[in-house]
Amino acid sequence: MTTCPQPRTNARYQRDGDPATSGPGFALTPHPDKLAEPLRWRRPRLVFVDSMSDLFHPGVPDDFIGDVVDVMERADRHRFSC
Repeated sequence: MTTCPQPRTNARYQRDGDPATSGPGFALTPHPDKLAEPLRWRRPRLVFVDSMSDLFHPGVPDDFIGDVVDVMERADRHRFSC
């Protein structure tokens, strides 16, 4: 039997002071201000699009999903992982 570290990891992120990860629980929180970041990176990278989340959750607006896909298409030098 293994022990899942996720609860400790989640608690650490919720107390890190970063407004993108801190806060009460796991409310759905799109971050449109982060979408353009891969467009500025020159060297190819592996980009985790929705680490520890679900881009296709029913509460994620369709327009936001479309914006994510648009950035993935425009920044084709990177590899995107969902």
